[in-house]
Amino acid sequence: EKRGKELEENRKSLEEERRALKLKVKPSFLIRLESTQKELESSISQERSVLSGFEAEISSLESNLENTLRPQRHRVQIELATLDRQIGDVEKRRTNAAAELEEAERVLRELRAEEESISTALSKDKSERQRFHSEIDSIRTEIERLSLRISPIDERVRSLELKVESENARRSYLMEQLGNLGFKEPLKVEADEIPAIKSSISMMEMELQRIGPVNQLSIEQYEQQKENYRQLSIRRNELEQERRSIITFMEEIEKKKKDTFMSTFRSVADNFKTVFSKLTGGGEGLLRLENTEDPFSGGLDIFVQFPGKSSRLVSSTSGGEKSVAAVAFIFAIQSLLPAQFYFFDEIDAHLDPANAERLADLLKQQAANSQMVVITLRDVLVDRASLVYGVYLEKGLSRIVSVGPFVEAA
Repeated sequence: EKRGKELEENRKSLEEERRALKLKVKPSFLIRLESTQKELESSISQERSVLSGFEAEISSLESNLENTLRPQRHRVQIELATLDRQIGDVEKRRTNAAAELEEAERVLRELRAEEESISTALSKDKSERQRFHSEIDSIRTEIERLSLRISPIDERVRSLELKVESENARRSYLMEQLGNLGFKEPLKVEADEIPAIKSSISMMEMELQRIGPVNQLSIEQYEQQKENYRQLSIRRNELEQERRSIITFMEEIEKKKKDTFMSTFRSVADNFKTVFSKLTGGGEGLLRLENTEDPFSGGLDIFVQFPGKSSRLVSSTSGGEKSVAAVAFIFAIQSLLPAQFYFFDEIDAHLDPANAERLADLLKQQAANSQMVVITLRDVLVDRASLVYGVYLEKGLSRIVSVGPFVEAA
């Protein structure tokens, strides 16, 4: 700003000098002065631009300084307030701790006074305690003297108790044996009967010695075998039930298999009859099972009847008739389980023109569902093809030419 004022004063001074000199100097000199004036004015303008830039930068710095320092100052004020609260809390805790310390010192003084009182009382009771100890020693001496007299009596008592326990155990064993023999309580025996009983016992013991050792585990083994037999019987019944379940399941599977086969066979037979009639112009084809009760144990017979002829097995027909029957059978299966494409190699070779015509029409019709690839030498099949590849021999090499595709006119 100071620089701008100085430049403005210089400009005014130069303007006055210019007017004064304009009156005194020559025009050429005035022109130079005017040029100098213009240069100075341009310099002043540039200086003003620089000054404006400085002022804008100063304003920006002041704004940034205000925006930067104000949040920091606010944060510092918050931290100072937090520190003041923490210092107050610490002062409170220090005051409380001082009060607690004073209370603890008071309690300690009271405990020390109580300790001195107890020590005084203990010193007074020391003589009394010594008198009690002497009386206790005399009592212990008397107890030891009586213990020496009681020990033999205790030994005798323990011996009698052991004998009583042994006799009780023997009595329990004998009562158990009586129970096993079917007696609920001992028999009442007179004294004069005892010798006879002893004699009987001796004779029984001799008989046992004569018999020899007896397997004492036989009863237990019998029970074990009995339990094993019961378990095996249960397992046998379970296996029998499982066998019947498996047989029932197999019968169901066989029935489903037979039902599915018969349903499929009937569909194929109906389709064969229809296709054969189309191929022969009114002929009749028949599929017949050799064993209708058990179709899986027999084969399949094909009967065909061409127009004007009798019904015969397909094995008894000519080559052309067999071809017609084979094609009809293939298309009968196709209607049930279509394939993506079929490849025929001169199936019309043995057909007469009428059958070849009908075969071509049937192939054209079936081509709507599957791709038909046919090798033929008959014009009638070529005429109905959508795409024809011709193969011929030229100079010992096979040549291929394609014709089509043909699209039928609407």
